[in-house]
Amino acid sequence: MKKLMTATAVSVIVLTSACGAGRPSVDQLSDSILEQGESLGITEESADCIAEKVEASDISDDTLNKIVDGDIDVTGVAAVPQDDADAFREVSDDLEACITG
Repeated sequence: MKKLMTATAVSVIVLTSACGAGRPSVDQLSDSILEQGESLGITEESADCIAEKVEASDISDDTLNKIVDGDIDVTGVAAVPQDDADAFREVSDDLEACITG
């Protein structure tokens, strides 16, 4: 069950399609992740942890702004550049640890 929740939560983060400018702050990311993941049981502590990990990663500013914009389709296919998809995979264990404790 935890793995399913983790996979779903990570999908929420990856599945975005809006645009932004400049790198968003950890607080902006955390607020958006918490709002989007609340129905999945994402806690404020988990959202803060996830936000710190993705902000410090190689994920592009554009993709991070997509997270903040909150234009999410959890049933669709991620529309992020391959480099960002790779960067998400690089931090996936860290993101899972944020969620599962």
